[in-house]
Amino acid sequence: MILHTVNKSPFDHGALTSCLRVAAPEDTILLIEDGVYGILSAQPERELLALEDDIKTRGLSDKLPDNVKLINHSTFVELTTKASAVQSWY
Repeated sequence: MILHTVNKSPFDHGALTSCLRVAAPEDTILLIEDGVYGILSAQPERELLALEDDIKTRGLSDKLPDNVKLINHSTFVELTTKASAVQSWY
């Protein structure tokens, strides 16, 4: 499993679109920093993870679609140790 992290807003960058185009079904996609605005753009059919602190900081807690699961920093670190590789999209 590759962990893909997206930290750019989809409103001014194509990082999330590019990530969704190449990520394999078994890969994990994590939205961090301004990348969490991705929950407001096109809703992919797959599950996305988002860093809870970044969602709260940007006031998006009440806008979570069903396919987005929140994680904390500890889980983020755990995912990086379990992934075969980490691909950062920025």
